[in-house]
Amino acid sequence: MNRCLKAVHCSEIVTSPQYRGSQTSQPSTLHLVLLNARSVSNKAQVIYDLILEEDADLACITETWIGGEGGPPLALICPPGYAVQHQGRLEGRGGVAIVHKSNLQVARCSSVVKLGLEALHVSIGARDGIGILLGYRAPRDPAISLPELVDFVSAALLSSPNLLVLGDFNVHAGAETSAPALEFLETMTFLNMSQHVNGPTHVGGHTLDLVFSANGSESGPMVTDLESVPLSWLDHHLIKCIIKMALPPCREQGSIVMVRPRRLLDPVGFQDAMRGVTADLAGAPVEALVDGWFAAATRAVDMIALKRPLRCRDRPAPWFNRDLRARKRVRRRLERKWRKVPTDFNRIAVRVATNLYLAKAASRSYLANRISEASNQQAELFRIVRDLSGIGPGDGPPPSFSPDQFAAFLKSKVEAIRRDLSPF
Repeated sequence: MNRCLKAVHCSEIVTSPQYRGSQTSQPSTLHLVLLNARSVSNKAQVIYDLILEEDADLACITETWIGGEGGPPLALICPPGYAVQHQGRLEGRGGVAIVHKSNLQVARCSSVVKLGLEALHVSIGARDGIGILLGYRAPRDPAISLPELVDFVSAALLSSPNLLVLGDFNVHAGAETSAPALEFLETMTFLNMSQHVNGPTHVGGHTLDLVFSANGSESGPMVTDLESVPLSWLDHHLIKCIIKMALPPCREQGSIVMVRPRRLLDPVGFQDAMRGVTADLAGAPVEALVDGWFAAATRAVDMIALKRPLRCRDRPAPWFNRDLRARKRVRRRLERKWRKVPTDFNRIAVRVATNLYLAKAASRSYLANRISEASNQQAELFRIVRDLSGIGPGDGPPPSFSPDQFAAFLKSKVEAIRRDLSPF
């Protein structure tokens, strides 16, 4: 008797639409978060955790409090698979940074840095992509800095019609709007830009962090699902939203590897699926026996353990030890308690737990030990300096630098590293 077998599609290597890079009319989405850090140097670990927990494609950070020379804190806030674009401050406290997934097509367009104003403009995707303009304006001289910001937005619109403007502009968009701020909002409306943030973004009840997007998209609004979430360890709220694009924003990544989970490979189930195969092939030539048995075995394995796409888990930082994991668990438990009962006592408890979590400074200890162990290995020291300074293989000073200019460039990087590692 012929044995009836249930038809099962054979598994093959497939290509994920997110990484395919093919031109499609279906919109792609990006998860974006906006955060006013007020110094990333003393909050690097919690910002690192926040980016991973939110699974953010783009993390826009204002008030980094880092100069144009960069430094180790920028490398410490980037999880594996992420890169950073930074525009430092000129004087005082400021600076903006965009942390993005490495597979995104991100190109730096232009930037502006003036006294009390920093802005960074990048483009995402190829044709029909979007532009991200992240800015920070210090709360002084609004009659001067706000017109300068509008000029930069106008110039960015020429190169990126699908423009997203966001950041902390210290503009009270609520009821207490000043005359320069009101003129700024009216000018953005005149530029066909819509403001999406409603409600306070600061513990003082002010709306300081704003998100503008260009109108006119045929596929609907560019910004959706915007949400303002208070944070216990910051005065500013976390802004989360979904950015819609016309085309996939990722680089060509090839096919996704398909694997069979070992936990599903059941020997008993395989024997049951293969039962009766030998009787069906009785009397057939050797070649037919081999081919028939191989086809039946493939179907049986597919029935009990179908291939699945391999998802790579995010690797923890090399300095993330058990003590830090326990402190993080306590902090997140108190954070959940504060969100359910937002009292001042619970908020103080979360801040104390956050300070204890950061006080361990395991990242700096790890880097200090790594430097001391490589004291006699020049190649390893150069790799450490490159990692800490954020210089990639294709970055660094232009080849036209003179020896004196190169020495000044390297000196600024070394001073930034020493300044951040000074406690050790």
